[in-house]
Amino acid sequence: MSKTLRTIGTISAAVALVATAVVTANPKFLALSAKTIATLKTVAAVASVTAAAAAVGAQITAPKPIARGSPATVVIDIEPPRPYIVGQVMAGGVLRYDAAYGATLNRVPNPYRWQVRVLSGVGPIQGIVGEYFDFAPITGFYTGHFNGVQQLGQRPEAAALVPPFGAAPGWGSDSKLSGCAAVGLNFKFDRDGERFAAGLPNYTALVDGEKAYDPRLDSTYPGGSGACRLGNEATYVFTRNPALHAATYAFGRFEAGKRVFGLGLSSDAIDWPAVVDWANDCDSNAWTANMILLEGGTGSNLREQRVRNLDDLCAAGGARWFQAGAQLSFDWHRPRVSLATLTDEDILEAGGGTDAVQTVRDRMNGVRPQYISPDHNWQQITAAEIVGSTYRTEDGGQPLTQVYPLNGVTNPTQAGQLAAYFMADSRELGPMDVQATAAWRFYRPGDCITIDSSLIAYQGQAVINQRALGSTSLAVSLSMKSETPG
Repeated sequence: MSKTLRTIGTISAAVALVATAVVTANPKFLALSAKTIATLKTVAAVASVTAAAAAVGAQITAPKPIARGSPATVVIDIEPPRPYIVGQVMAGGVLRYDAAYGATLNRVPNPYRWQVRVLSGVGPIQGIVGEYFDFAPITGFYTGHFNGVQQLGQRPEAAALVPPFGAAPGWGSDSKLSGCAAVGLNFKFDRDGERFAAGLPNYTALVDGEKAYDPRLDSTYPGGSGACRLGNEATYVFTRNPALHAATYAFGRFEAGKRVFGLGLSSDAIDWPAVVDWANDCDSNAWTANMILLEGGTGSNLREQRVRNLDDLCAAGGARWFQAGAQLSFDWHRPRVSLATLTDEDILEAGGGTDAVQTVRDRMNGVRPQYISPDHNWQQITAAEIVGSTYRTEDGGQPLTQVYPLNGVTNPTQAGQLAAYFMADSRELGPMDVQATAAWRFYRPGDCITIDSSLIAYQGQAVINQRALGSTSLAVSLSMKSETPG
């Protein structure tokens, strides 16, 4: 499997494209409370979740992710969001305190400045790798004029960050920021302006971020081995695996029993076998997630942020998330094995057929991946176009190129692989909608089947993108998209 996945994922400038079925679609799944999810063992609760997901607007193919920009930008806001670092990124942080102070020194009034920035808000993080001014390591040139202190976000912190150049107004021993990985930056201005004549340099920190739950390292999980335990965050491990971070985000992060980040689903509401398989494939392909997630506000704005966060985590691993009964599950780019054959005898009513090709607006024969580039000061850049020459020939030579943003990807090879999968998927046929017999209730989104049907005029493999069970009948609604085995 490992060698196969690496071969399928390899992309070069002259791309040999591999067709695939499911892309980073995002049917809108509501973030339910753990208490609510716990009741989903009843038929009524399962039905209510199905209705809720449908109300938000399930889709077969999701729109592209929204470009987010550079993670190294400092966030300044009256009511700032909580940041959450996944993987390794260069972070500017969220500014929480900024004041000039001190008695006049060498004719410089208020010669000191104390800034406190939160890098990640659900610590302790793995560590701060390095600190930089204007994206260059801080050197001895600033000795005596800059001093920084840091904390990793212990719960609770033993003490507040202390300004090296003396006490700052309004900042005291109770300013601990427990659970927050943070830096305190203390500047000293001189009369001649030899250090900061042009203003303060742009401070950033290279951070190994939050830890996540890994079922493979949990001896209480079937097949797992180790001390990692879901809900016991002291046992979580540092990882850059998109699947593990997506599942941990879905479960939520907690402090003193209160959810402080993520969706807050119960363990039973997450499809852990799918998470494990997806995580193994991400490791095999060397697909990682490196990004900063933000949560703030209330109501619909917060829900939309959580949806986008989960979308971005999934996109970094070539996946989409969907509702499978009462569970949140995942589907991702991988070799597939057909599980069953759908024939005319299985179809109660046919919907769309194979003439349901993608529109010119959605169909692509070229793609330009966008990714966060460490070589470009962690800005989001647009890479060179990847051209599907066969696809372009099919389209009469007309370029149909789209930009595909990947907010959590920092490796250009990974960005090219995922973008090429996205392009290949845009060429698949669908949707193919049918009402099937009750026997098809056992198959769910992400499963690959073979279709041999004259009613929908298609023979070949397909992937189930949506499945719904009839409320008053035994009919099973299936919406599928063709799957090219190559």
